[in-house]
Amino acid sequence: MMSEAISSETIKVDMEHSAMNPRDLMTLTLGRFVMPRLVSGLVENAEVYDVIIGFNGMLFPLFSKLSTYSRRPLLMDYVHGLSTFDRIATLNEGEVGRQTFSWHNRLITGPLTRRLPETWELRGASLADVVIVQNSRDREFLRRKGIGNISQVALPVLPEIAEAAKRTSARGRDPKKLLWFGSWTDRKGVNYLAEAFTAILQEVPDATLTIGGTDRTESQILANFPGRAHPSIRVLKRISVQEQIGEYASNAIFLFPSLSEGFGLALLEAMSMGMAPVSTLTGFAADHATPGKDIVAVPMANSERLAAAVVELIRDDAKRVEIASTAQKLASQFTLERYGQSLIRIIESTELNRKIHMSA
Repeated sequence: MMSEAISSETIKVDMEHSAMNPRDLMTLTLGRFVMPRLVSGLVENAEVYDVIIGFNGMLFPLFSKLSTYSRRPLLMDYVHGLSTFDRIATLNEGEVGRQTFSWHNRLITGPLTRRLPETWELRGASLADVVIVQNSRDREFLRRKGIGNISQVALPVLPEIAEAAKRTSARGRDPKKLLWFGSWTDRKGVNYLAEAFTAILQEVPDATLTIGGTDRTESQILANFPGRAHPSIRVLKRISVQEQIGEYASNAIFLFPSLSEGFGLALLEAMSMGMAPVSTLTGFAADHATPGKDIVAVPMANSERLAAAVVELIRDDAKRVEIASTAQKLASQFTLERYGQSLIRIIESTELNRKIHMSA
């Protein structure tokens, strides 16, 4: 069975989760220019494996080499989220005056961090036997580029969080306790979060905001907010999964004003833990949630609507509980078992079609 081979004979390579620091220019340059070929060269005797999984086109040189072999592994390109849309979201922030780009960003680091990944993402996808995406936006984009055999999967809630969610209720929470969890970048809508929370405090002075998962210092985060809001903001340092579970369980409303998401796992996790989500429609929210039922949807790049939606939930606790409870039921469907079974079905069907094509 292919499923048996997957567990023991699979190569997975992912630059995003490597030890490289993208803020270091030399490391960044090496990563953008050299990394695909370097990583591909490190995979020795690749033809003996059953499946090779590359992420966002990172293994395109290896895929190109193996595509000429008569006997080779199944090649899977796993797309976390296309760089094209992240780049557009970031550049739009500059166009509307939310972000200022330095000359070296425009001429050097910008192209290095944006254009090159877009190029190898398409090359990796075009060479793969199957492409996995996490949202319908990326799927449609790749189809328009002529990429075939694309499958969409939804990420699972982390098992530890899923287990804790079984003992967690949306009821009995302080509706004024807000949570934001994610990387602190323009793409995540941080500019609108800051403005929205300032407006929320004008309506609900005792509201609090906890911010985590940013990889930024407290002073760096607070610099985005007016001084009068600082006493109401709590910035978390790096925390464990159990501590993250505690934050999901002790806060009531989850803010997710992202401008572009490959999936948005933090949103799904917060929903699973009984939080009422206020979110833009991108990634998971766009493909799986129903506005007004299991999510409160707000327009992108609109701090006024974000603040109004949160204030409404704070003042209408019955609505908050209803939204959060329905969201929790939806999130409970996204299990690790379901995710694994989806990948196995995709790999097995792709391998079967590949063998039929080779024998024809």
